[in-house]
Amino acid sequence: CYCRRGKMQIFTILTLSLLLKEAVCINLTYIVKKEGEKLQPNCIADENERYAAVGWVYPLPEKEDNLPNITTKFIPTIRNGFDCKFSKNDKCNKIWALKNWEIDENSTRTLDLIFDSRWEDFPTISTGIGGKEFKDRVEIPNVFRAGFSLRASDGVELLICQGWNPYNYPCYHLAMGKREIILRKYTTLPKNISSSDKILDSYTAFANISSEDEWRNFIINLDDNGVLSLNDVNVNRTAIQYEDKEVLKPLYLLVRSDQPAVWKIHQNQFIYTKTAQTSRLGPILNLPSKDLCVALYVSTCSNCGMTFMMMKDNQRKILKDVEPTQEFEWRLIKLKAEHILSNKLNIFVETRFVNNSGNVTEGFWAVDDVRVCHENEVKITFLKLKEGDESAEDISCQVVQHPQWRPQKLVYSKIKDFPTIDITPNSTSISLNWTQEDPKNKINYFITYQANDLCLSEPFNLRRIKSNGFLMTKHNEITINNLIPYTKYNISFTSMLHENEMNKTVTTLETELPTPEELPNRIQIRTTATQAYVSWDKVDCTSIYGHILYSMQVINLDTNIIRELDVQTENTVEINDLQPHTPYTFNIITARSFENIQSKTNTIPMSYNLTTQAGTAPAVRNLELYSVDNNSASFRYDLPKKPGGIPAYIQATRCNLLTFTKCRSSVQKITRCKLWPKKYCLDINNLIPNQQYTFKISIKNNQTQYYGNETKADAFTSERTPGPPTNITYKIVDCEDALDYCHLNISWLHPYQQNGTITSFHIVLNGTDNNTTKVIQEVLTVNNKTYLPKYETQIKVIPYSAHYELYVQSANSQYKSGFSNIHVKTDDLGEHINQAPTLQESSPTSLTFKLPPLDRRLKSYTLTTIVQDFNINKEVASNVLKTRKVADNLCHNFGDTWVLPEIEISESNNLENVVIGSEVETNKYLEPNTQYCITFIVTNKYKNSEHDVVYYKKLKTSKGSTKSSDKADSSGSSHNHLYVLLLLLLLVPVGFLVYRYFKKRRPRAKQQENRENVYESLPFEECEDNSVNNETYDQLLHK
Repeated sequence: CYCRRGKMQIFTILTLSLLLKEAVCINLTYIVKKEGEKLQPNCIADENERYAAVGWVYPLPEKEDNLPNITTKFIPTIRNGFDCKFSKNDKCNKIWALKNWEIDENSTRTLDLIFDSRWEDFPTISTGIGGKEFKDRVEIPNVFRAGFSLRASDGVELLICQGWNPYNYPCYHLAMGKREIILRKYTTLPKNISSSDKILDSYTAFANISSEDEWRNFIINLDDNGVLSLNDVNVNRTAIQYEDKEVLKPLYLLVRSDQPAVWKIHQNQFIYTKTAQTSRLGPILNLPSKDLCVALYVSTCSNCGMTFMMMKDNQRKILKDVEPTQEFEWRLIKLKAEHILSNKLNIFVETRFVNNSGNVTEGFWAVDDVRVCHENEVKITFLKLKEGDESAEDISCQVVQHPQWRPQKLVYSKIKDFPTIDITPNSTSISLNWTQEDPKNKINYFITYQANDLCLSEPFNLRRIKSNGFLMTKHNEITINNLIPYTKYNISFTSMLHENEMNKTVTTLETELPTPEELPNRIQIRTTATQAYVSWDKVDCTSIYGHILYSMQVINLDTNIIRELDVQTENTVEINDLQPHTPYTFNIITARSFENIQSKTNTIPMSYNLTTQAGTAPAVRNLELYSVDNNSASFRYDLPKKPGGIPAYIQATRCNLLTFTKCRSSVQKITRCKLWPKKYCLDINNLIPNQQYTFKISIKNNQTQYYGNETKADAFTSERTPGPPTNITYKIVDCEDALDYCHLNISWLHPYQQNGTITSFHIVLNGTDNNTTKVIQEVLTVNNKTYLPKYETQIKVIPYSAHYELYVQSANSQYKSGFSNIHVKTDDLGEHINQAPTLQESSPTSLTFKLPPLDRRLKSYTLTTIVQDFNINKEVASNVLKTRKVADNLCHNFGDTWVLPEIEISESNNLENVVIGSEVETNKYLEPNTQYCITFIVTNKYKNSEHDVVYYKKLKTSKGSTKSSDKADSSGSSHNHLYVLLLLLLLVPVGFLVYRYFKKRRPRAKQQENRENVYESLPFEECEDNSVNNETYDQLLHK
């Protein structure tokens, strides 16, 4: 802020002078740009001065055509339909028509002295520079108070007349000279005014009353008492005050001068109401920003207040409370709010009485110059001079209310065109850089920006609409941050040195990744047998933040074949050449560019599963006519490998020579074969015997209309020889331990090549031994074609150790199949009796086993005992391996191995024990603490035949050092059980006596009355005699 020092001298009678320096700080800058001899002046008002009246001071021209043009604007320049100055014939007056509000166009309040920015809108009236006399007339009421501003090089005249022509109507005449003001009154204005004309009042000043170098301000007033007064506002002094007894009723105010002068008669229209109420303030406000800023002027009566409010989230939010203003005062207020999400806003105003107004019903509330503003706005006034202008020293701007204040002055002589601006955008910011114009950085640059919405109709993207702002800098670079990606911005670049602004259109870069709103949403997939139609919602314009490309691929889940589709921008795709009833994965990749898709960077994939509909089924595979009889035919088949759906129905068309022109068709559900679950079967009944048929078989998929290709088969209806059974097996079951026989279970599979009807199966069992029954025959009947995959029957009472040949054949009423046979060997008796020796006694060097008794059904049995340790480093002796029976039944093929002498058990030699580790040859001592495996080979002699049964025992000898010590320990320990027995005999009587003693001392408990809660005994506390006794089980009762 530049401070001008003005000097004021006060002279006293004693010729004493005193110099007083007064410094005033203002936010006003006067800039002159010189282009040769041509000047381009402008004036920048900031802070408080931006809303004050700023006037230009320049040499008054001699001709009216040489008057300069003056333009004023606020930066940022916001044009909004909500703005209104309420001037006469202003277009906004209609949309601002409010109930009980009206526009004042002719009352004395429209002539109020005004020192705010509205002063600059008043028309400039020039006099004394040619042109018609009294060409500018200002209508006034009979009683008025009017303000006017004046710059004059010499005296001027102000007339207040009862008519439009002073030469024909009575007027008050004010002659305002340099230092003198004279008031006269004329019935009609004479052509030449004489100094001898009657003077009503006069005023002489010590200093100039008017000046060419600054604007002076006055108020002319005619009250209802007939008092006419002229006030010099600059010195706050009443210059003229005259009470006229014969007061005129003026209608017009007129001005003239002999020398050049410029006037501004303060004429201002406004909207007002006299009613206390709540009204909507003007039309709906289209809010261009997220912050609200509305500037307006208000004036009220002394007991009138105003409240401005808005509706936010269905709640009233007060924007501003206005207290009463002083008389003739206009007050600038701002309605402000932050973070408003809506783009449309209603503002309301409440006019109310304050200060206990009592029964007052009429007041005064006025509003003027409503304008959507910016909190940091700046006002610039441009002066356009005509040809032959003066130097920069003769031009300046001033705050009209304070003519003595002077702005800071800056002169630039080398700047011509607008500087070149380099623009660098990214997704959320735009950087601006331009040529340096002012090395001292005293010039402000103003940047305004406004986003353009991609949406051409509602709903709009409020985020984009409200992305705007205003920035100011004194440097030659600036960055606009917090912008919206992929948005076109209108950027206006203004400086103090250039009247015209430079406009640029810049689009921010798109986001690297597509946003969630840009991804395919609400995917809809519609399929046919060979096509798929995929669509999704088109991305709304409010959600687009870059180019959107879709890359798609279809993956066959059965074959894993990937099929790439073309890259596109549309939201629909048609996929052809698909396989019927096949699962697919549909992948859609969203990206910003084709390069991103190729490099697989900054992409977002999405996957969806789809299955094509079923198509027409192919022909069946491997169709076989596996059985025919007089009245039916049976088919066996496989489904196609790729049926193109779910096969559901099979159609069989049969034709014969008798009714070839009338083929009959039948439809059945597709069913698996009961006999062969992996196959599918079809039975066709009600055929005519002894006829040649042609069958046509086709299938249809579920949810389809048409059958597929047909497969033909020919057959002649007659009885045929059935096919033989297959896969005959047998099992020996239910062998009796006490008797000499078992039962034989026989099973076989149904003939795969059945050929003809089967009504029974014949089973023949032929004995091949001399002691067995030669022939056993059985018949298994099959009723009503109740075929089974597997058949079973049982032949009872089959002796042990017998050999048979088993034969099975299929049969019907006319034919029998060939036999299928298998050799049968029944079990040996030894397989069903336990002949394993049991360990009887163990010592460190020997083991004693108890031999099983001889079964009554055996003649005798022979026991072969093989002993092996687990020394893997020693091989089995070759003499042991000479005997095949021994070599084939060893525990393992290593270790120290020896065979004990065979023992034969018979009725005459009923040996009970076998000892391993005696001093007999080939039966050497065992090693202490050593693991052994004992093999017992029992060779049974049953009905003139022999069979072996093998048992294995793995055990470890006990610890011991020598044989002598083992014997001593054995002999010593052989008497230990006698001492234990003697101890038990002593303890039992003593325990019984102690039990009887305590039992007599304890009183018997009374039996409880409620017997439902008394348990007679615990589980397993008492047992019957036939209970099982086993160390590994609890006692269980046999019920």
